[in-house]
Amino acid sequence: MDRLSLIDALAGALQIAPSELTKLPVSAPSDDDTDAAVSAVRLVLVAVDHDRPSGQVLPVEALRARVKATVDAHCRQGRDTEVGAALPALIADLHTSTAAGRDVAGCSI
Repeated sequence: MDRLSLIDALAGALQIAPSELTKLPVSAPSDDDTDAAVSAVRLVLVAVDHDRPSGQVLPVEALRARVKATVDAHCRQGRDTEVGAALPALIADLHTSTAAGRDVAGCSI
């Protein structure tokens, strides 16, 4: 997620601060779990960049709950492996849902 406008749009749709989408700690690839997570995130971001995220269209509330669970609960408890495993599907679903026009009153994408 290197385009600021995309980060702002996703954060606005989820009614969270843009920093919530970008504050995940990134550790240097040093083991198989980390390497696999980094590769999976990279692949989904490439798919998103080509408008083919292949995610599910979900309500904003469901997406917001997943972001909160992934970012808040896992990161605060130091469960980076679980965060890495959850991110690719979350990213795909966020992009697929925003492309489908899922939003809430007062939120535009």
